[in-house]
Order: sequence, then structure tokens, then C-alpha cells
Amino acid sequence: MKRNPFIVSLLVIFISSFWCSSAFAYKVKKIKNGKIIKWNTNTVTYYVNTSGGPPDSLAAIQAAMKTWTDVPSSSFHFVYGGPTTSTVRNPDDGINIIYFGKIRNKARVARNYVQWNKESGELYDSDIVFNTAHKLSAADKCPEDSYDIQSVLTHELGHSLTLNELYKQTHEEKTMYWKENKGDTKKRTLDQDDIDGISYLYP
Repeated sequence: MKRNPFIVSLLVIFISSFWCSSAFAYKVKKIKNGKIIKWNTNTVTYYVNTSGGPPDSLAAIQAAMKTWTDVPSSSFHFVYGGPTTSTVRNPDDGINIIYFGKIRNKARVARNYVQWNKESGELYDSDIVFNTAHKLSAADKCPEDSYDIQSVLTHELGHSLTLNELYKQTHEEKTMYWKENKGDTKKRTLDQDDIDGISYLYP
């Protein structure tokens, strides 16, 4: 049977497009009018309270910041602003903090509370808390019974950039994949889709 070359070509294009969209992905957060939620600056500072965290927490936190900052195709920088004693998130003070404490949802390892203007989409505050109900580690090799601070925070800082969770199993190697696993350190390193996401938002 003779095939129509035009139909065959369209089929190849369709299959290729489907494969690419399922293999490569990032998602950005938007407000109702379609505007992307993002900072109006390419430099965002965090103050850190390591009280309640394991030894070397600060080094792990700074390493997670550096992972996103070092993306060569993006102008964005996370900056460590110094220590803080605060353990209370204030969504309206414009001061971004990272600290250790309790989270109402005990199942969560960490949470990033981001605030933005509902009309412009401008992000103006982000406070990240590690849940001390879980065993956390800042060791180079994360124990199998603990969650890796650097890996978890690299994911949470992705939310600071307003990159959304990814849920497909084909995305489980990406930093923005939703699930955290004990002993897992793979989110310390960005996947190309994570890199494409920050580069799109902050070229």
C-alpha cells in the first residue's frame, strides 16, 4: 500500500513533539490574568537561622543557593545576607528568611511561603522553613534515614523562582519533581529543564 508522504511527515512531527514535551518540561506560576509571578529584581537575599538544624546546615544552605546562582544562562543570584534569630515568618515584611521549626502539615519536609502582588504578579517575600519533625542531614553523604538539606532546599528555592512542582514519573530526576526521598541527594544538581526554567524567567 502506498503511503501519503505528507501524512507520514505530519505523523513524525506529532510523535517528535509529543516525545519532547513529555521528556523536557518546566512549569511557571502565573496569576489569573496570565502574568508570570516573579521578582522585579535578579538578586534576592535570604537571612538564615540554623538553630534547630543539624551541624553544617549553613554550608548546605549556601550550596543550594549557589546551585541556582551559578546557572550561566541566567542573571539571577541568591545571596546569603547573614544570620537571623527569627523563627517567625512575616509575609509582608519583604525580609526573606530560612529557618528550622514545626510545620502544621507534618508530612512536609520543608515549605516555602511566597507572597506576591495579586494584580501585577510581583513577588515580594519568601520564607522557607525546614520541618524539624523529620530527621535532616547536612552531611556530604546523606544517611538513608534522613532528608538532605541541600537537596530539599534546592527544590524549595526553585519555588522562590516561581517554578512549579512536576508530577510525572518521567520528571523524577529533575530538581522540581514533587517528591522528596530519604537519603536522596540528586536534587542538589539541576536538570536541563530546571536550568531552562530559571533562564526563561531571569535571562
